[in-house]
Amino acid sequence: MNEKMFLGGLGNTLSILRQDKGFSQTALAEALGVSQCYISKLEQGRVAAPRLSVLAAAAEALGVPLWRLFFLAELRGRNLNANDPDVVNAELTRDWMD
Repeated sequence: MNEKMFLGGLGNTLSILRQDKGFSQTALAEALGVSQCYISKLEQGRVAAPRLSVLAAAAEALGVPLWRLFFLAELRGRNLNANDPDVVNAELTRDWMD
């Protein structure tokens, strides 16, 4: 997977998690100490190098471990259904050394 696909998956994942938790972009931005514009660009996959500290804080605010945020972003970046338990289980048990 290329970087653009991953960033798109990351943005999509952040948007879904944010909305599921009832956060507006502005509220999440305030909680993370960034601008609403940064959150918007992040959700659109338009931040080329998102700060790890911001992603870690976002994951915490959204109630998910950072690894899960990255895992879901990777699935969505490859256009896999991250809501399908069979897909998630298959990816979790796949031999990643191939």
